[in-house]
Amino acid sequence: MKRVLAVAVSIFLVMGLLGGCGSAKVTYKDGTYEAKSDPDKEGNSGTIKITVSGAKITAVEWKEYYNGALKDENYGKESGDKVYAIAQKARKGSSTYPNKLIEVQNPEKVDAVSGATQSNELFKKLAQQALKDAKS
Repeated sequence: MKRVLAVAVSIFLVMGLLGGCGSAKVTYKDGTYEAKSDPDKEGNSGTIKITVSGAKITAVEWKEYYNGALKDENYGKESGDKVYAIAQKARKGSSTYPNKLIEVQNPEKVDAVSGATQSNELFKKLAQQALKDAKS
């Protein structure tokens, strides 16, 4: 029984040590940080503005563009009902990324929403660029 307990305690300690690896909390310098992208081959681009206060991300403004036009309630409309529905689902999914970043405080931890995977990749890339100078 003592041996089983000793093994269990050892496993618990090792898992605790391993679980801590790479999970050092990142803190940021207060300020406002921005990044933008050039259009990709499909015409998609984006801008991000991140506000840090009290060493935490407190606000995120995220805008996506298609061929220079803001992806809004009209995005995809000119391509027919089926494409419009898909485009709007992606736009709505992408709109959740700023709040998720505020919640998790790490761009890499912002999971993609179904239908908005490319937007997620762009969001994370721009967030990382914007926060590069904010890391303390």
